[in-house]
Amino acid sequence: MMAFFGKNMNSIPSEYLTKFVQMCHYGNWKRGDFTGHHAMGFGVAWLDQDTRIHVKRSIMPIWKTKWEDLLKIRSRCIVLHARKCPPQSIKFQDVHPITIDKKTFMFHNGTIDKKSFPNLRDPYLNKISKTTSMDTRKYLATYLDLMNQPSFAGNIPKIFSNLNKDITLKSSANSFILNRNKLLIVELMRQHSVFKTLKYILNIKKMDTKNYCISVAPFDDDFMPIPNKTTLEYDFDSEKLKISKIH
Repeated sequence: MMAFFGKNMNSIPSEYLTKFVQMCHYGNWKRGDFTGHHAMGFGVAWLDQDTRIHVKRSIMPIWKTKWEDLLKIRSRCIVLHARKCPPQSIKFQDVHPITIDKKTFMFHNGTIDKKSFPNLRDPYLNKISKTTSMDTRKYLATYLDLMNQPSFAGNIPKIFSNLNKDITLKSSANSFILNRNKLLIVELMRQHSVFKTLKYILNIKKMDTKNYCISVAPFDDDFMPIPNKTTLEYDFDSEKLKISKIH
């Protein structure tokens, strides 16, 4: 998955998008991911000039589509995700981004133990969490439930510190969470060997003074890995990037 965001209305750099597609097809084999391509659909979300969120999804592998058309999108924030799952699990409604309220959109890389999610206070969100078979949808429901609790008051580091204590990571809860006001980036992984960790680590590059790219694939030597147990919040109004630790 990849996010390209900042102050200016930009397109994804063509060389980065090309490398992303190549990574989804063959490149992951070089990074310790021997269980198959990310071929089970892809999704993209972006903001328009009025900060409305647009979403497109496909169950086709990204390299079998007219992926070059994504270069036509100009936005302050573009998020792209290619999915990997067992072939029998391919469902259009499970292609990321996942949304429940049509206001908040989650892109998730990794696996969370579905039995580890707690009971939620909000009856509607709790019902979704209990009835869905998808860990990402449970993850999003739990996040929204915590966001709505006055004791957390939208405190992102506190929310994810609490969530980290409740859930059991099989690999990672790394995610991009997008709404009209901000992009949230979460780096939260189970401790693996270095070899196994490579396919989950998010890497960041400051493109210039106001724009950033974050990707699982470090597209060049200027990308730096984001430390585990870290959240980054980019506010579209203030144009500031806030970095916090998850405890």
